[in-house]
Amino acid sequence: DDLVDPDIYEGDEPPETIPDGMIWDYDTKRLVYKPPKSIPYGMNWSYSARNGRGMLVYLPPEKIPTGKIWKNSANNGKGALVNLPPLEIKKGYVWSRTAKKGMGGLIKIPPRPGTIPPGKVWSTTAFDGVGGVVNKPL
Repeated sequence: DDLVDPDIYEGDEPPETIPDGMIWDYDTKRLVYKPPKSIPYGMNWSYSARNGRGMLVYLPPEKIPTGKIWKNSANNGKGALVNLPPLEIKKGYVWSRTAKKGMGGLIKIPPRPGTIPPGKVWSTTAFDGVGGVVNKPL
């Protein structure tokens, strides 16, 4: 009994066997995830998430703290509060949307080639993802 791959299956009619947790969407003519019977507090079912196959996503909070913004695509598409870039960026730094595990943050600009002392290397992941010069691995 071969399981149908929902990402590959195409047809005008549903496959003979529908994988657990999925249903046939007659409008889009494809397999989509079935919404859960109960949706956890603070979450919602998004039919458009996961390439239109649906998944549970977080609802944005009623109050968004200063310096943050809600981003639906953060947290593997489930949504999360992420950092906004500061109004002024310190000299030697640049804003990165992907820093701090995708939350956004300032990262150091690497030094010019030839200015790193012998026995040291530039690491983008050093100092909690800010970047810095570290000892060269032996």
